[in-house]
Amino acid sequence: YVEVIRARLIGEESRRLCSKLATAVGPDDGVDPALLCRWLLDSGATVDDATARRGAAVAIGRWENDFALQLLERIETPTVADLVQAQWARANDGDVDGAERLARQAVDTATSDAELVDAGLARAELLILQLGRAVDGYALIDEIRSRVTQPEQIARLDGGTALYMRMSGRGLLAAKVTEAAAGAAGTSDDTRLPAVLADAFGKVFLGEYDAAGPVIVEAYELAERLRQPHNIVRISIVETLRTLMLGQLDAAEALVDQSLRAADVSSVRPAHAAWLGLGAELAALRGDLLTAGRRTAEAVRAAAHVDDIGAGGFVRGEHRAIHREMGIILERDPTESPVGRCRAEIRALPDGDIGIDARAAELARSTVAAGYVQWAPWIAMEAVRRGPAPESAAVVIEVAAGLDGALCEAYVEHAQGSVDGDVERIDAAAEVLAAAGVLALELDARLTALDLAVDAAADDDGARVELRRRTLVARQLADRHLPPPPRSMARIAAVAERIEMPSDRQLEIARLVAEGRTSKEVAAELVVSSRTVDNHLAAVYRLLGLGGRSELTDLF
Repeated sequence: YVEVIRARLIGEESRRLCSKLATAVGPDDGVDPALLCRWLLDSGATVDDATARRGAAVAIGRWENDFALQLLERIETPTVADLVQAQWARANDGDVDGAERLARQAVDTATSDAELVDAGLARAELLILQLGRAVDGYALIDEIRSRVTQPEQIARLDGGTALYMRMSGRGLLAAKVTEAAAGAAGTSDDTRLPAVLADAFGKVFLGEYDAAGPVIVEAYELAERLRQPHNIVRISIVETLRTLMLGQLDAAEALVDQSLRAADVSSVRPAHAAWLGLGAELAALRGDLLTAGRRTAEAVRAAAHVDDIGAGGFVRGEHRAIHREMGIILERDPTESPVGRCRAEIRALPDGDIGIDARAAELARSTVAAGYVQWAPWIAMEAVRRGPAPESAAVVIEVAAGLDGALCEAYVEHAQGSVDGDVERIDAAAEVLAAAGVLALELDARLTALDLAVDAAADDDGARVELRRRTLVARQLADRHLPPPPRSMARIAAVAERIEMPSDRQLEIARLVAEGRTSKEVAAELVVSSRTVDNHLAAVYRLLGLGGRSELTDLF
């Protein structure tokens, strides 16, 4: 309310109001610390160091980096914690050189084990996850580990190291470090949190989604008790990824939307690349490729602004993959991560390329080797969805069978059905995907089943009615995509040509009649005669094996 009044005041009036506020309100009165600091500064009053630190912490959390730096620079003798805060304020504002300078100063200034670990982890994170200098970052951690003697601080260091390894593609190495950190962490919240957070990431990356649930809950509780909003953001990201991979799209979407609203998506802020990337995956799974493409474009911009190596490399590859699905060819970005570019690389291969299966299987296995097991079935399925791909199907069956959730189960059924030529098995997978609202994966399954069914019975007049109905279902699913994927539409058109599908005009008329309109009403809307409408309907009834209008509703 004070800020509403302030907005109406100018000059001396505003200064007098701030002076009164600064006199009446103190740091312990529950006022927003950053606002209190603004009032103090605007009134010309002194801001003590403790108040400046609280205000700077809140300002950084709200991406008010300039104001946070202004407060931190007023502290006459900055502590290591102050330097670390200033480091993140500069890094978040895109000044990575200034951030690195402050990071070095913080490490050099540290005197105790706790300060050395605080400063060392902050600088290592900057080097590994933002500057792409992983070798330097891990070398720094090794050097600091040789200087630290307190077991709880070594546990903190190991936990942070494991987390960075998980986030930078060193998942297999992270497992041993996580185990060591967990064993040494003891009962202290401060020492347990890094190990628990690394464990949560590890379980999700390995597809152990059920086991990850309790670990994520514990990580939330620890981060909230320690008042560490940056780690709460990390936990939220891993929880959203877990929820998405379990096929709980509504819950994942709620988490993404909540996080984007909290971060104010109108400007670039920390974790935007991750949140926007997750939002893009959700949109793509629902068939909304336009939204997915827009969100990956925003994610790429956000990652570039804060030099987010991990999320940035992934979303750049996904940005290209999503556009390729829409038939738009983008140049490969050299900063795409190995995992991020996998699906784009496979989609870039032309239809009929005999190397699609082997390449997809190879990329999926390399993802497993890097510790990102949860993405392997998604990559291998890029070949399975394009046609016969026994090698990739074997990878899906082997890997996804060991992962949790309905999506992975559906992937196994889809892949196994494609190998066995079992249409009913693929249909069952499609029904699971339909129930989960995963439109894109359902379309893939329907098309695989359609191809198998057509190959088995395209020349059987008695089976053609069922084939036409299958084709109609696939066409309706493709039409619900924004835009309909060109490759899918081409496959449907090829099948339609073989089995004498109703024409687009006939299907349009049937759809209008299924909505309850009379022949006369349809004729008036399409500017044709009622007889023409009835003739087209008769053709639809014959081709789709229908007895009359009452049966249209079930198909449209």
